Amino acid sequence: MKKFKKFLETIFDFGMYLNVLIILPQPITIIANQNANNVSIWMWLACFIFQAFISLHGKINLKSKSMFIGMGISAIFSLLTMILCLVY
Repeated sequence: MKKFKKFLETIFDFGMYLNVLIILPQPITIIANQNANNVSIWMWLACFIFQAFISLHGKINLKSKSMFIGMGISAIFSLLTMILCLVY
């Protein structure tokens, strides 16, 4: 059971950091094209809110460093995407 718990923890940690890589192409594309057409600021606002709260939940309630850092960085990139939508 210990090995299975460690396996789940490893998959979870990997997923928290993979989340950052999944959303990273959107702000890069906006910057490269200097165009935010077809980007939903409302979707990114929802993502930002959930990511920020999940990050804080990980830090305060679960004491999960990977959740705090992974979702926190994702929230920063979601905020960046919203700012880029407003600029472009």
